[in-house]
Amino acid sequence: MFFKTHLQVYLFLTFSFVLLFKQAEAQREPSFVGSGEFLEKVNKGTHLFSLLFKDTTGNDFNTVRNITIYRYVSSDTSLSNKSLEAKIQLELDRIGDVISSKKYDNAGFLYDSIITVYDDSFREIHRSYYGTQDTLRPLHLYDDRYYVRDTHGNILKDSERTRGEQYWEGPFTIFCQYYKYTYDKAGNNIKRAWIKNPDTVINIKKYDNKNRCTASYTNANDVHRNSDWTKYDDSSNVLEEGHINQHGDTSKTINGYNEKKRKILYIYYKRGKLFRSRTTNYNNDGSYVRTLINYQDDGYDEQGHYCFIFGRGEEYTGRIESKTIANFDKHGNETSSVEIRYRKGDSTITNTIHNYQFTSDRKLISDTETIEKQGYMKSSKTQNITLNKYDAQGNLIEHVQIEGNYPEDNNKETYSYNEKDKLLESDYYKGCGNKPQNKKIKIYYQDGVTLKKEYEINGNGYNYNVYGTDTRLLEMVRTYAGVLTQIVIEYK
Repeated sequence: MFFKTHLQVYLFLTFSFVLLFKQAEAQREPSFVGSGEFLEKVNKGTHLFSLLFKDTTGNDFNTVRNITIYRYVSSDTSLSNKSLEAKIQLELDRIGDVISSKKYDNAGFLYDSIITVYDDSFREIHRSYYGTQDTLRPLHLYDDRYYVRDTHGNILKDSERTRGEQYWEGPFTIFCQYYKYTYDKAGNNIKRAWIKNPDTVINIKKYDNKNRCTASYTNANDVHRNSDWTKYDDSSNVLEEGHINQHGDTSKTINGYNEKKRKILYIYYKRGKLFRSRTTNYNNDGSYVRTLINYQDDGYDEQGHYCFIFGRGEEYTGRIESKTIANFDKHGNETSSVEIRYRKGDSTITNTIHNYQFTSDRKLISDTETIEKQGYMKSSKTQNITLNKYDAQGNLIEHVQIEGNYPEDNNKETYSYNEKDKLLESDYYKGCGNKPQNKKIKIYYQDGVTLKKEYEINGNGYNYNVYGTDTRLLEMVRTYAGVLTQIVIEYK
């Protein structure tokens, strides 16, 4: 799921022409061809394309070394009228790092390239970006970045050279910056220096004997910019944390805990003034009562001038703006609440009561929510109802939401499953209509578990994804406003 989800995100970002994955020298790659049973997909930090395999010798490796992504577009919703818009070629190393990325336009012209070099432990040490403005110019190196690491892999220096906005021409003197890092014996980063002549920004961090960061402050060109601090209890719960910005404005949070290490107190100060508080009282049966109080706010306007947000001009008095007392059962479900919003000369009181019904295994059957408002301008009462149905296996097969005062917002969702309890279809109905506004369909391979194809049909068009037996994404189709986009992915 990790690989599939992130590849989809990657495809959308890529074809929005956002710089994406790195390109690298493949000479360091061993001549290693893997075969074995597909086990799982994993996240190895930046290894978004990691596919974990295991051969008979117990080595982990990635059998996919090349990915080609094609983007087609059509002026209608027909695949027969599609035309190629762009292509991306990716090369992966044996643990899934993208070491080569090439972007081509619809005429096959290479306009963007990235090279990334890793050390023997697969840690990035050099990255170079190449690009060009038009087909009449070859690729130019416009950004070069180096990483120096210690034996533990910590970055000691991160340097970058670029030609800036006019990087297509000229020497590497327009823009140059680098970061230098310092660590303590435990590997904690205690200092970071960002140097871009003539500017220097220094960030210092301090840690306690449990390697917990307790303080951090930043100076820019020897001028204090901001500070942060954190205090802990013996169980590493945060008792206090605060921040001071370059204007001297302070914010602070104070937390309190009971003997079971549950948070029972939260107080937030903004610019030295009490802004919000929350207390929680637990009962012996596990139920609890939570009280939230918001105080009058003040701040800065869009021009940075200090002002009072409410616009009445009075100074801060610590006046309560709203107060909410909520009751929860031992499972964390809110059973009732009272909210009071205070105004000058008047106030609004909102009472909310929930009546729940659950199955024996704590699945929600129904929730009747009654809301009564009294006070400012007018009073009202409404009742919202949630209803759920389940099959014999405990799968949700129907969800109904009834909005008391807004029947046009009533909605229903239905679900069906295969014999392996995998979702086959879901339909969403809005209002009182008998025709679904949104339909989702899933098709599986013969095992009934591995997803083969998934569709979505809505008012804007239709979408679908196609997957291989190894769950890798093979094709994406999206239609919107009469235009079709298709992405096809090949793995080798």
